[in-house]
Amino acid sequence: MILRPATPADAPAMAALLNAIIALGGTTAHQRPFTPDGVAAHYISGSSVLSCILAEEAGRILGFQGLETWDGLPEGWADIGTFVAPGLQRGGVGAALMAATLAAARAAGLATINATIR
Repeated sequence: MILRPATPADAPAMAALLNAIIALGGTTAHQRPFTPDGVAAHYISGSSVLSCILAEEAGRILGFQGLETWDGLPEGWADIGTFVAPGLQRGGVGAALMAATLAAARAAGLATINATIR
């Protein structure tokens, strides 16, 4: 498994993964499918994005984890969103993403990561 920052070129595959999770229901607050542009704006290049780490293997996206701020959060806080391909949960993808995201959070000077499903 390779971990790396997500890029705009990853947005179509990330949208497909996220939309599969949305379709299953029950594990994300998102209820409407994302377009690649929507994924890019929300997770990769939007003004509130602090980081987005992608896990891949043999060119296949296994999951991604975004770290973002928004106006309703206290100073030094960020929201985290974790998305792992259906069928790959509990296989270590989320733990690997979390380690990389924690490093990004420390580098950004964050005090708290909010990981609730809202």
